[in-house]
Amino acid sequence: MTVHVFAGPTLGAAEILGEIDDCIVHPPIRHGDLFCLGVRPQDFVLIIDGLYHGHEPVRHKEILDVMNSGTVVIGAASMGALRAAELHSCGMRGVGRVYAMYRTGEIDADDEVAVAHGERPDGSAFSEALVDMRHALRLAGAEGVIDAAQAEALLEVARTLPYLRRSWRAVTRELGPRGEVFPPDAVLAAAAERVGRLAGARPEEVSLKRRDAREALRHVRALYASHPRPAAVAGTWTDGWETAWLHRWRGRFTGERTAAGFVSLAARFDYQRLFGADQRARRRTQVLAAVSGRPPGTPARVLEDEALRAAAREGLDAGSLSDEAIHAWVPEREREELGEREAMLTLLVRSARLTADLRDPATVRLLLPESAVHHTEISASLAMNQAVARSGYSRNPDQLKKSVLRLQLAQAWQLRGDCSTEVLDAAARDRGFTSAHEAEEALRPFFLRRHRETGEDRATPESTERPRMREHAELRERREAGGARTARRGEPARKGEAS
Repeated sequence: MTVHVFAGPTLGAAEILGEIDDCIVHPPIRHGDLFCLGVRPQDFVLIIDGLYHGHEPVRHKEILDVMNSGTVVIGAASMGALRAAELHSCGMRGVGRVYAMYRTGEIDADDEVAVAHGERPDGSAFSEALVDMRHALRLAGAEGVIDAAQAEALLEVARTLPYLRRSWRAVTRELGPRGEVFPPDAVLAAAAERVGRLAGARPEEVSLKRRDAREALRHVRALYASHPRPAAVAGTWTDGWETAWLHRWRGRFTGERTAAGFVSLAARFDYQRLFGADQRARRRTQVLAAVSGRPPGTPARVLEDEALRAAAREGLDAGSLSDEAIHAWVPEREREELGEREAMLTLLVRSARLTADLRDPATVRLLLPESAVHHTEISASLAMNQAVARSGYSRNPDQLKKSVLRLQLAQAWQLRGDCSTEVLDAAARDRGFTSAHEAEEALRPFFLRRHRETGEDRATPESTERPRMREHAELRERREAGGARTARRGEPARKGEAS
């Protein structure tokens, strides 16, 4: 039984361990972190801080996924308070004043709790949270430091500042002679200085976020010590909450470490779909089993017959579908070659929108066979990408041209290099992709190594993506050299030479 705490900069690790000495402290939470925890029923996850600017924030469905496993998830102070307010009806627990403010609608903006901060291990905040500035204004008003009108005006100034710049000094400066938005106001500037001094002198009292975070730690400690311990609300949400996106996220962030780095289930699945010699047969079995309601181990002929009958009951047969509807999935020439029965089976496979649950052992056995060769290839591909990308941004696989990716797909699937999009889409759907575009994106991480292994001329994203830029650079070099030397046709100038 474990307590996981995601925090920083609201509270540091030492402060957290002072409250719960055997918990595991993590950096601010981001998208994917919960999938990597390996939580168990009756574990606790406390979310205090999270990343969102420049990083993918933690998604609601991944919190539900952890709760569905029996883990209690609690939020407070910052990102945790925001997510707890949004998911309270689903069973996520919230603690503290900031959570209550979000729940009641007193505040509703994400940036109310946002601050700029440094990297760990220090992770100090460089700006102040608007929700803490609100609280400072309340205290200052209650103690007669400012009046109600000044508090409202100062809050408006603070709200207009980007969260990266929010501080009492910035508010004072905004009201001074060099303010960028508000006209100079010496009285308000002086009021801002007074509130700033109050906040600086009493930081623990002013910071709602820190107070809420400490309260949440005490709350978790009490729950952890209680008998019986509370259970998470699991599986009581609207049907269909486990979306295709959730399955994809699980695959993306779940996997294993290798010498070359992390190999995700999603990477293994994509590699199988792209290059597995028997992938078309595996996909066909998956779809026909789902349509027929029979297990994948059913004899192929029985599976096909049952799937066709089940589809016909829903109006999916050659007699009910228009030629246009059939041709959308099975081009006319291919339909003539296959015959009516096989064309309908092909239509069922290509039109199916089945999301693979890679946590299910039966699904994994069918769609993701263990392969040491695949592991090696994926690891080598990732290592090569990292090595090449270090030599320049333009060499990142994200810069590869679509036409280059399409050509390698056609070669891998034994299609003509100039095949139409219709043909490439059909081949992609036979392997479980929704389209050729999805397959192209799945191919990017593996392109460089596959290109090298096929024995073709070496290619990098730079050499395939930006030939025109390279040609222009050569022309500039020639002009600058003043025609000192003319390069041989087709041979680029070497480093240190003019051309």
